Amino acid sequence: MITRRKSRYIIIRSTKPFSASMMNLFNSKLSEIIGSIGMCEASPYFVKSIDDNSFIIRVSRGSERRVILALSFLKFDGFSFCSILTSGTIKALLKKYNLIASRP
Repeated sequence: MITRRKSRYIIIRSTKPFSASMMNLFNSKLSEIIGSIGMCEASPYFVKSIDDNSFIIRVSRGSERRVILALSFLKFDGFSFCSILTSGTIKALLKKYNLIASRP
């Protein structure tokens, strides 16, 4: 029986504008921190950009804590990253993000 891989979605904010073309560099630096086995387990994938500094990545369920922890150590070319929210669906993630962004 083939089962579907469950995913978690993480909104990440960077200190500088981040684009999808920089994802290869992001993945290589993340791989230096969590290792190749950790990257294989997490299998991070760029989903979409929310604004200039925020974007969504998809990771495998169960590995999101490792990726979030690695983000605190991930720094290159003046970029540093932090996680904002984590959810099981993009719809719920964006709903929560919009509630937070609309606060004064």
